[in-house]
Amino acid sequence: ACPVSQRGMDAFDASLASRSAEKQMLRDAPPAELAEKLLHHFSAFQVKAKAVHEQVELMRITVDTAYVQDMLLDYASGIASEISKARDKLRKSGENMTDSAQDDQLSFCLAVIELITETMLNPSAVAPGLLRWYSRHYLEGEEDVSDWFREALDSVDDVMEKDSAFWANVCRLALADYKAEVQELLKGVAHQDPHIREFCDFLSNIPSMRQMEQAGATAVEFRQVIAEMQAEAKQLQVPESHPLHELVCVYSGCSQAAFEANKDVTWKFSRTWIEDFVFTHAWIFPDLRKSELGELLQAVTRRRQDDRVDQVDLAFMAALTSNVPRLLELLSSMP
Repeated sequence: ACPVSQRGMDAFDASLASRSAEKQMLRDAPPAELAEKLLHHFSAFQVKAKAVHEQVELMRITVDTAYVQDMLLDYASGIASEISKARDKLRKSGENMTDSAQDDQLSFCLAVIELITETMLNPSAVAPGLLRWYSRHYLEGEEDVSDWFREALDSVDDVMEKDSAFWANVCRLALADYKAEVQELLKGVAHQDPHIREFCDFLSNIPSMRQMEQAGATAVEFRQVIAEMQAEAKQLQVPESHPLHELVCVYSGCSQAAFEANKDVTWKFSRTWIEDFVFTHAWIFPDLRKSELGELLQAVTRRRQDDRVDQVDLAFMAALTSNVPRLLELLSSMP
């Protein structure tokens, strides 16, 4: 048999899960052009996989896991690109009831494939990729980011009040890694308080997670930068009574005990389990390995037992924990 690692087998199974999602999407009124392109990508991937298997069998060598990982990444990226293009084309053509249903199907399949890519295939740190994924599939489409920014702007007159809406919206922007927007808002009120001015200086000296990802930071480099950022944030002398304090806590992180007691800022400002999971991983436990994401998911779901969970949520949970059999089961049961 081909000596592939368990993670390699899981990744291959995940590619089959993405194929299952594609097939589910195409059951009713399939867009012929997209179906043809997806089939082309899948066939090309099968040919490459077969060639790798035959070479390993013939030469009795260990499979090149880096090559296989790149092959899987190329396949997943190709599938995601085709679905994204098809969705964009559908949206430009005008919307009716049928188009809206297909848009939802395409968006869901794209989200599943990209989540698999971030949690199972991407060799970089998971946290920045998950933040980007969450922003793309949840925040941008709902215009949450622009709403938070506008609501913060509308509250600048009472910025020094502890319960000002300014700070809640700025904290949400920070948790979602919109550092540039946070800086812009704070610079507009920095003249009112020396602590805010000092915090602006702090922000100007640290990269956003998005910037680290764009720079190609490795997982080790990412963990080092985050550790330095949290240590520096903890040195800021901001009293707990100051309205800036919770924003500082976003960047300084918190202890395991504070997280378990629901005294962390991610708990306060997260609205759903997926938001809580993504923000907690990014800002409180950024050094978790991919294999440890399941434990974090269990901890988050324990403290959010009142959240309503549907099949889409369950599919995302299966993807986050690399539970491919469960993911396939859920995908095949969806209408």
